[in-house]
Formats: sequence, structure tokens, C-alpha cells
Amino acid sequence: MNSPPGKTVGSRTYLHIDAASALDAVWTERWRAAERLAGLQRGAHYNLIRLDAEGPAIALLHYPEFFDEPFPALRESWLVDLDRQTVSYRTYADSRNPPILHRKELMLPDDHPRRAEYAALTEAAATLGLFDRPTRIGYQRQWRALVREKGYRIAGHALVPLGNDDTGESDRGTPSPLAGEDWEGGGPLGWQTARQLTALTRYNFSAPVQTLARYGFLDGRFSLFDYGCGRGDDLRGLRDHGLNAAGWDPYYAPDPPIHPADIINLGFVINVIEDRDERLEALTRAWALAERLLVVAVMLANPNEPRGQPFRDGVRTQRGTFQKYYTQAEIKTFVAAALDAEPIPVAPGVLYIFRDPDAEQRFLLERYRSRRTPPRRSVAPDRERRPVPRPDRATARYAAYQEPLDRLWAQYLSLGRPPDAAEVEDAAPLLEGFGTLGKALRFLERFKNPDNLTRARAARIADLEVYFALTQFERRRPYAHLERGLQRDIKAFFGDYAAAQAAARNRLFQIADVEALAQACRHAAECGLGWLQEGQSLQLHVSLVEQLPPLLRVYVGCASVLYGDYRHADLVKIHIASGKLSLLRFDDFAGQP
Repeated sequence: MNSPPGKTVGSRTYLHIDAASALDAVWTERWRAAERLAGLQRGAHYNLIRLDAEGPAIALLHYPEFFDEPFPALRESWLVDLDRQTVSYRTYADSRNPPILHRKELMLPDDHPRRAEYAALTEAAATLGLFDRPTRIGYQRQWRALVREKGYRIAGHALVPLGNDDTGESDRGTPSPLAGEDWEGGGPLGWQTARQLTALTRYNFSAPVQTLARYGFLDGRFSLFDYGCGRGDDLRGLRDHGLNAAGWDPYYAPDPPIHPADIINLGFVINVIEDRDERLEALTRAWALAERLLVVAVMLANPNEPRGQPFRDGVRTQRGTFQKYYTQAEIKTFVAAALDAEPIPVAPGVLYIFRDPDAEQRFLLERYRSRRTPPRRSVAPDRERRPVPRPDRATARYAAYQEPLDRLWAQYLSLGRPPDAAEVEDAAPLLEGFGTLGKALRFLERFKNPDNLTRARAARIADLEVYFALTQFERRRPYAHLERGLQRDIKAFFGDYAAAQAAARNRLFQIADVEALAQACRHAAECGLGWLQEGQSLQLHVSLVEQLPPLLRVYVGCASVLYGDYRHADLVKIHIASGKLSLLRFDDFAGQP
């Protein structure tokens, strides 16, 4: 199967149906199969095809103004999964901010009569730097705002300087992503939400910032920008700890410049914006600023919370504010669709979206890692390992290089395999004392207890099975490539990627095995991890979850995929027979007997 013609973005290729004759036989058959499954007629229902070289899905897209509009808007889409034989439909007919196309000449045949006209527009846009930040160009409102920021407007298939604009468009302005605006159609004409009243005075860090601290992002390595910082309590706390933190708010801090940062915090912002398209604009603008990580936090629906008057897709409160209460699944779906990236729930209402796939993989792998090796069972006295006297020369050599050797040994145990040279920091003393890293490792293997390595290897294999099992459960989009450390892990422990996935799949399917769950719960209780009601449940404190057998960590992890980080509870209750998990939270759990 050859690479298809058209405009390529990552693993995806877009082409107009006029160029489909250039597809090879394999791609042609896949396209026609998708068309039959969706029950569509080319030209009448759709005019663009999106092919994915790394997945089974084909998208059939309808851009009714493809030839007439310089940057045509998407009207309808059908996503056809040929493996699952499913069709998903979405319409943007009523959207005020639909996705748009760029570089449309690339989707047409080489001999198309208007290809040169479209290419000239693309060249002009590229010259102005309009394509420099791809995350800001995918939707109509952001694109038009970006063109205005560059001092131009769109006139037909040309970009015209605003100095020559006699249409009045340049005076209309662009609503700030977080600023209020008057509008009709959902409530009283002229009503304007008082968004500034939703900003809280905080005496502790907000929930999204607390997750950043929990996962090690506030150790000084990364800059942070709080987009919609409210009264700035998070910023003051971060700066008091010596961190590089800045922020902006349309009401409380409108003067500081908005600029990119390693981490962008969009905390409790989009849920107070009453206009859906403006919500999307705020989200995509924040994503454009995020160089490493975007953190999104929203209010979750709670039936016990007071409500206001129904208003659009949220409520209008007595204080004159707007609140959109999401479910965890709803906010995850919204963010995924808006950013074309897979968010990771890390707490109720808090999502992480990584810019770098390698960083995302490292985060997930570390998140699913056990925090200690499994408890050791007692060994019969006659089988206990007796200390072997070591020659004085080896002891002296160890003493001479003890610090770098101890670091190397700790890394060896952490990885469960010999570290690669690229993974060892400050290897110079080891090379000086032993000649090569391999010789230093072999020296350690003779000098240290090999039982520790055996346990470390088993623990690492279990961690990887948990990681791959949960990524399969979450149905995360396959990575174009694996992070280098993960590649080494797979080769050392499984041989190849297919074997790793098969082992993880077996582990995942085990959560439906009641007897396997019961046995894992008994093993955990025998090791002092929780209180067991035989055949019914295992109840334990959340701090012990990372020490559970791998099957139970997969069981709890599946719930976390749907709910968010279980650490916000106090107790976890694993129901053995019913397939349920209870997360229990108490007032002052640690302080009351």
C-alpha cells in the first residue's frame, strides 16, 4: 500500500474526491468500503477524504464551499472505522466557530485549473507567518483573529492590508477569549455575565495546581502561566516558593502580557463562559500557549449543589454569573474534540494534555508504577543466603567508588534492567574506575545481593503490564513512536512490542476473573494491605494502592481512567464479585479516630 497523494498532516492525508483517482488499489478499496458502510454518495454528501496510515478509520468530510471560500469551513463529517464497522457522524452546521481548511491546493490534482490561485494564497499566508503556530489556525474565529493580528483581512482568495480596508471589518474587534459580551438567543438581550465574581479568594493552592505539585511539575524545572488567574492567589503562592510563574486575567490582571510557558493552567475558566464558541476559543488559545503541558480544570456536576436558572447549556446564578457543570466524560470528550489530543484525567474535573508524546508516555508509566517492590516472604533458615566473604581488594575498590556505584545500583533496581549508557548521568567516575559501564554493572552484580535484582525485574515487568493494560482499556491513540526508555524496557522484558501488548491484554482480561481477583485480594491482605471480607471486598487506604498486586492496580486504574485520580478519596473498596469500585471520602479522616 503506497502513500496516498494529498495534504499530509502527521499520519493523516487529506485529498479532494477529484484527486481520488490517484489512489492505489488498496487505498481505493478502503475508501469505497468506508463509503458503502456510511451509505454516502461522493459529491452529494461529502467532497473530501481523510486517510490515516496508522489506523483503521477513514473520515468522509463535507466542505460545501471548498472552491469558493479561501479557507472553507467543515459542515459535516463521518468517521468510519473499518475494523469495528462503525460510523460516527458530526455536524458543524450551527457552529459559529467551525474547523477550517488551509493549503487546499495540495488536496487537488496537479492539473486542476485553480490550483495555482490557491497556492498563491498559501504562499502569502506563509510569508506573513500565519502558519507559524499551527495550534491557532484550525478554527474559523481564531484564524480570522490571527489574520487581523498580523494587520490583514481576507478578501476573496487574497490577503489585504487593513490599511486598505474600507469595509469596517477592522473596527469590529475580536472578543477576548475570557471577556464578557452581549448576545442574543439564549437569554435577555444585553445580559452580561459577571465572570469576575466567580474568582475565589484561596488560602490553599487550587486543585489543578495541587496536582502539578503531586506529580513533580513544581520542582523549578518548568515555567507556568495561569491563563485566567482570577485574584492571583495561586501565582502568589508559586512565586513565594521561588517558581517562575506568571498570569493574566481580563478583570483582575489585564495588563501583564500573555505569553507561552512550559505549563499553561486553564483552571475553572471555560465553565464560567456562557458562549460555547468562546469557550472553544479560550481552550484552543491556552493550548497554543502550552509548550509542554496544558492543565484544564472545570466544575463537575453535583446533584447536591445549588443550581440557578437554566441558561443555554448551564445555569445563570443569583449572583449574575454563569456556570457550566460538566461530567468527567463530557469535559474529556470536549477537550479531545477541540484539541485533537487525548486528555488524561488526573483528578475529578482536572485534565492533563501533553504537547510531547514522549513526555506523556513517561508520565503515564510513572503514574502506574508501584512505589515499592512486593513484600518479601520469610525464607526457611536452611535456605537463607549466607554472606560470602569478599576479597579486601574488591571491598577497597567499592569503597573508592561507592557514591557513583550506589547511584548506579539504585538506577539498576529502579529500572529492573541494566541501565543504558544514555540513561546514566555522570558516568565519568565509573569509566575511570572500571573502564566500561558494563564492567561496573558486573562488579555490582557480584558485590550485591542478586535477589534484589530478581524482585526489581519482576516489579518492573508488573508495572509495564499495568501501564499497557490501562492504555488498552482507555483505547488511547497509538503513539507514532515509543519513548526511548520504554523501547529499552520492552526489548529487555518482553522481546518486542507485540509480546508486551499480549501480556498486558491477558492482565486486563483478568479483572473479569472473580477467582483471580479474590486470590489477589487475599494476597494483598496477607501482606498487610487492607482489610479483607473474604469473597466480598478488600478495603484499604489510598496510600496503599500503589503497593497492591498488579491485577488490583489494573482494576483500580480502570476506574481512574473514567473518574480521575483515586487519591482524592480516603479509602478504596474493591468489590470482588460485582466488578465495582467504591471511593470513600470522609470529613477529617486523618484527624478523627
